Amino acid sequence: MILDDILAHKLDEVSERKRATSIATLRERPLYQEPRRGFRPRCAAAPPAVIAELKRASPSRGVIRSHYDPPAHARAYESAGATALSVLTDERFFQGHLDHLVAVRGASACRASARTSWWTRIKSTRRARSRRCRAR
Repeated sequence: MILDDILAHKLDEVSERKRATSIATLRERPLYQEPRRGFRPRCAAAPPAVIAELKRASPSRGVIRSHYDPPAHARAYESAGATALSVLTDERFFQGHLDHLVAVRGASACRASARTSWWTRIKSTRRARSRRCRAR
């Protein structure tokens, strides 16, 4: 089952990232201390909140957006009224990257959050924060 494959891969990926970079190292990166834009308060302030999802591919359908331009898509979603943006950063199954989140954050005033997976661990949150972004 695809969810089992994703879970097994993510557990290995998170373990490897923990070994490669300590949380202390992430905290020392310059962008970690930068103020973050509040995701939850922004959504609560403007009900109903629309959270637009940016992703290039899905595990079940493959590539769903061959011309994937995260900053352009973020601006389009913002123009259409999105309150916040959820950016898929998983590389293997969704063809995302943390750099997509960074690019989106620079292109839009919408709050952007890394969507690593529904089992995101503290390490993924700290990794996103070290690039002045959020993870959920």
